[in-house]
Amino acid sequence: MKWLLLLLCPSILQAQIIYTGEVLNIKDNSSIPYASIGLLKENRGINANEEGRFILSSNSNHPDTLIISSTGFETLKISTENFPASHHFFLKEKITELKNIIIRKTYEVKKISEFSGCGNAFYTSSGYISEVAKHFSTPVKNVVLDKIEICKSAENAIFRVKVYSMDSVNKMPLVELNDQIIEVKSLRRNVNINLSDYHIIIPDKDFFIAVEWLKIPYNHSEETVKINGVKTISARYSPLLSFPAEKSDSSNTTETLDIIWQKNYNGKWFPINWKKSDLLISVTVRY
Repeated sequence: MKWLLLLLCPSILQAQIIYTGEVLNIKDNSSIPYASIGLLKENRGINANEEGRFILSSNSNHPDTLIISSTGFETLKISTENFPASHHFFLKEKITELKNIIIRKTYEVKKISEFSGCGNAFYTSSGYISEVAKHFSTPVKNVVLDKIEICKSAENAIFRVKVYSMDSVNKMPLVELNDQIIEVKSLRRNVNINLSDYHIIIPDKDFFIAVEWLKIPYNHSEETVKINGVKTISARYSPLLSFPAEKSDSSNTTETLDIIWQKNYNGKWFPINWKKSDLLISVTVRY
């Protein structure tokens, strides 16, 4: 009953504003599980649950903009001052053009950014970053993405994988190339994802593979860390993504950039100038 009461309206609780609602497909009123909900100015976010419902707290009483998104749907932006009385947020399905499937009697298969073994150094989100993306470069244009391999910690995790084109000017993730949700649930360290049924074609040579953290109770855990000598309880969300303990001196510098991109809940990407920026993610393409 407490959950139902919270769904009735935004309320102020201990100096916090609580936004609650349900994310639905405008086509048939079906719920959209794990949709991403963020506040533009405050850069605070959450994911809806399996029924598309969410509770998002804010520390600011100033007007802001809710950004609601999910793969395969158009992003919705709505002012908190125009919060719908029904608390229903409707997303429109994206209209996608049919892709030409490349059929060849023979083709080349290439694995890019191949690695052996998963490292013991990890990178994750404490709840303020929604996605992290790694750059890849292919030998030719219009390759088909066949497989993705990801190293992570050996613990339960539900996460989503996205494929982005690259902005040729800013060298950042641009347009999502997969129009279907690619969701993974695994406790394995080495996760292999078969994408042959998704028919994802990379139009240019450069693209990104992104991992989206789902900020849900299933992925949540807490740990005690020391900050300036003071013990603090810090939240983290699975998966914990592996990266090499020391950056490789490989001469194959054309396959990855030295910058990893992260996405905030306000929808903005920014680079990490990070020495150990080579996340253990590889892809297999055919052409």
